[in-house]
Amino acid sequence: MTIRWKISVLVAALFALLAIAELVVARNVLMPSFAALELREANVAMRRIDFAVDSNFEQLAQASRSWGNWSDAYQFAQDHNERFIAENINPQSLREVVAEVLIVEDLQGHFLTAATFDLKSGQPLRLRLATAQKISPDFPTAEERTNA
Repeated sequence: MTIRWKISVLVAALFALLAIAELVVARNVLMPSFAALELREANVAMRRIDFAVDSNFEQLAQASRSWGNWSDAYQFAQDHNERFIAENINPQSLREVVAEVLIVEDLQGHFLTAATFDLKSGQPLRLRLATAQKISPDFPTAEERTNA
């Protein structure tokens, strides 16, 4: 065996050993570190989303409690007064409660009135829900969930 051949085998063996060491380090050190980092970032993102959704629901609940306890809204549910709609269910009132859809329904679930308004563009939204007479018992249906 010549010295050149021995050195070539030694260099090839060293490269193979380094490649194996790199794979072991990547699999056992780097990947778990990246997975843990990714999990932490995902948890932070989910907490942010959870906070935003909770905040929106709290604001919506506060607005619905306000409108639900409002004697004018109660009177509208009794007499269907069109003046109430003109004065209170308009883009400005939806902006104030940061809502794009407002539905007033009676105790049986029939719509008394509904309004939609895109807060960004200022234009009415075309939603089938707002033109319905009543929310179906299986709302949202699979079709409505996929079209959302």
